[in-house]
Amino acid sequence: MIAKIKIILIFIFFIPMISSGQGKYCIYQFKALKAYDDKDYLVAKAYMDSALVTCFDIKENAYTWHVLGFIYYDIYKNIDQKSSTSLAREKTIEVIRKSIELDTISEFERTNKKVLINLAISYWNNSVTHLDTINYEKAISFYNSYTELYSFANPEYRLEQSEIIFSQALAKIYEKKFENTLSKNEDYFNSAVKLHKKVLSLDSLNYESNMALGKL
Repeated sequence: MIAKIKIILIFIFFIPMISSGQGKYCIYQFKALKAYDDKDYLVAKAYMDSALVTCFDIKENAYTWHVLGFIYYDIYKNIDQKSSTSLAREKTIEVIRKSIELDTISEFERTNKKVLINLAISYWNNSVTHLDTINYEKAISFYNSYTELYSFANPEYRLEQSEIIFSQALAKIYEKKFENTLSKNEDYFNSAVKLHKKVLSLDSLNYESNMALGKL
């Protein structure tokens, strides 16, 4: 499947170079695709940066940002090793969303949104791994990024189940923070109660949150 995608990318890439009449300048685009095909993602990015500076007309081309998005995506996956602090992930989202904005005929919509959904899931995974009494604020930030991005990429998908799972897990963190605080910080207690009530607003018969509220 990956090889097929690359062939399509190379085929389409020649079209704007030939039709624009700027082949001698937009050769950077071709070099970017060649570097990408060779898995030299940083070089591919550098060539695309040069293309964007040199060939002004390609900036309004949805395909340009589609390609750049894939380059950043592979930098995130293969160079940054899917790090939760990867700037390439943020850049992928930025340029893919720009491609979607410019793609008035939805030519690349399916592939673009698939990338965004994958990145949304990566934010979910980060929220789970950071959900402890020390890093819970980072977990909240990652979870918010997950819901915003997933809702954008797939607005018809309902996130209630994710909301229940995360809210209950976060409530447990607040309960631990409350129990482990000498002053019995009331904010932690109230936050836990609020989250369990949120769960019950989505699922009134949820056993875990009903039991937790009873104990609280």
